[in-house]
Amino acid sequence: MRILACSALFLCANVALADDTDRWWGTDKAAHAAASFGIAGATYSVSACHFSSRVAPLLIGSVVTASAGIGKEIWDSATGGQPSWKDLTWDALGLATGLVVSYLVDLAFRGSTLPRHEALQRVQPSLIK
Repeated sequence: MRILACSALFLCANVALADDTDRWWGTDKAAHAAASFGIAGATYSVSACHFSSRVAPLLIGSVVTASAGIGKEIWDSATGGQPSWKDLTWDALGLATGLVVSYLVDLAFRGSTLPRHEALQRVQPSLIK
């Protein structure tokens, strides 16, 4: 993950600061947010079926979605496209929104009581009388 982030930083560094063609509210920004929303939601949903904890699906959804967004910007840079910090920002917004919505849907369907992690099950609180 760190390698991808450092690569994105390096590759996006060559983007001109005064580039007027990359607007914050451009049509491609909605596509970036929607794609990240979909990837995050799908990844969370699939991984939530395999874990009793909600932490793992959140982490997996974050890593997969961030990797896709950063990979897209690396692809843009490698193929003569134009990598953009603004695209990455919209990717991050879509990622966060997708995970929050997925988490809330998961909470609504599975409830707030999930089995405790096996390491925590061994810890028994002492009874104070």
